[in-house]
Amino acid sequence: MLMRTVPGWASRMRGVLVLMLCSSGMARAQIFVDLKMETETAVAYEPVKAVVTIQNRTGSDLHLRGPAGTSWLNFQIHDGRRNLVAPFPNRAIPKPELLKAGKNLSLRIPVNAMYPVNEVGGYRIVASVYYEPLRTFFDSPVRHFTVDDGRTVWSRVVGATGAFQRHSLLRYRDRTETRLYYRLSDDQTGVVRKTFSLGKLVNYRDPQVAVDGRGNVHVLHMGAPQQYVHSIIGPEGTVDAQKKYDEVAGNLPKVVQDEDGGVRIEGGITPEEKAEDKRERLGELSKIRRLSDRPYGF
Repeated sequence: MLMRTVPGWASRMRGVLVLMLCSSGMARAQIFVDLKMETETAVAYEPVKAVVTIQNRTGSDLHLRGPAGTSWLNFQIHDGRRNLVAPFPNRAIPKPELLKAGKNLSLRIPVNAMYPVNEVGGYRIVASVYYEPLRTFFDSPVRHFTVDDGRTVWSRVVGATGAFQRHSLLRYRDRTETRLYYRLSDDQTGVVRKTFSLGKLVNYRDPQVAVDGRGNVHVLHMGAPQQYVHSIIGPEGTVDAQKKYDEVAGNLPKVVQDEDGGVRIEGGITPEEKAEDKRERLGELSKIRRLSDRPYGF
């Protein structure tokens, strides 16, 4: 009988291979990566937020750091044509983390600050976390999200020579509600700098808009039946203030612009004024003497 023995080095290599495979299987069973999208549908250029959660069940501390100084957290994103979306070359990357044994780590990531996913369409996304001991990435389940865009209902260019900014309002209707969005873009290059929601929109009345002498955009829109929201947006696209007004007995709030460029709201009543008015009426009622308070015999 011919017997073939395995050389010593081959036996050792096979043992190393079995150990690596076992270690890989244990790591996959004990390191869990999950991914959740905060919204399944976003308006183009508004922040697309993803929450990545890593669970360390390896029994030892886990150093999260990427190979050769690169990111330990990446995303694999494909557009509706199945093209891989490449990240921005100068994107910010998560700092290294130490994840203790038995602990979880959750990170809220603005995906479109790292990847160009602002074109209208559907996207497929997977989060990948680098595991240094095995020099490999572990993937999350596949998630999907859609980028859509709203209809422009107001737009104006504001600014001095050489620095013209376009301020726009968009109406967007999803499956459940209508929302009003604000967008700031460079009028010369078309580059969008900011897009965000101002809240729910009731289409019964159109938004009222005015720009004051300082370049602030004042928006008054109906956010609920008989309730309005006044937003003041600064020249750089920041919401500096928001205030609510209620419609009272047909007295509607409205935007009024003065000759000197000032903007104010006339009409309606704020919730604070409404509460104060209620307290005053209750105070007046408390002063009225009831019939039972009259002396006996009267």
